[in-house]
Amino acid sequence: MSSPRWLTVITTLLVGLGFLGGALQAADSGAMHLEAILVWATNNEKPADPKLKELDAGLIQKLRKSPYKWANYYQVHTTNFVASSGVITNVALSTQCYLGIKNLGEKDRVEVNLVGRGTDVSNDVALGTGQIDLPPLLRAARKAGVKWYFLEDESPSSEQQIPQSLEYLSQVKF
Repeated sequence: MSSPRWLTVITTLLVGLGFLGGALQAADSGAMHLEAILVWATNNEKPADPKLKELDAGLIQKLRKSPYKWANYYQVHTTNFVASSGVITNVALSTQCYLGIKNLGEKDRVEVNLVGRGTDVSNDVALGTGQIDLPPLLRAARKAGVKWYFLEDESPSSEQQIPQSLEYLSQVKF
């Protein structure tokens, strides 16, 4: 199944930002029985992977009300798990990312952190605001013959950070 990396990231974020399928059910012990669904969203026809199933109609309707407007939604992976009160439960969505879900101990309240490639995706910052001194790096890339650059931002703040990063790149001297 090949697709742009950002598409996979966006669909993973749909799950990470609270589109946990199924109802939250608090047991007497305070444990919650949850279901996490990794969703593949696309404006194209169904990918060739026969393992993909169309998402439940009710969940599709919820997703269409979100900021992400895709034509088609497919279920990639589903995991059922129990989140104990006050404990962070790590739930694998793929080989590269997982959700860290903490049951806050109140009915139907959880805290969700998306972790990709070993780091919380909310740690990302706009270009020019982090620890990397970009001008020397960009000069070295130009000297090496790099012609194309791709900006990837996997954080929940990508809608704000990408314009900031593009503004920085339009003004940086290298």
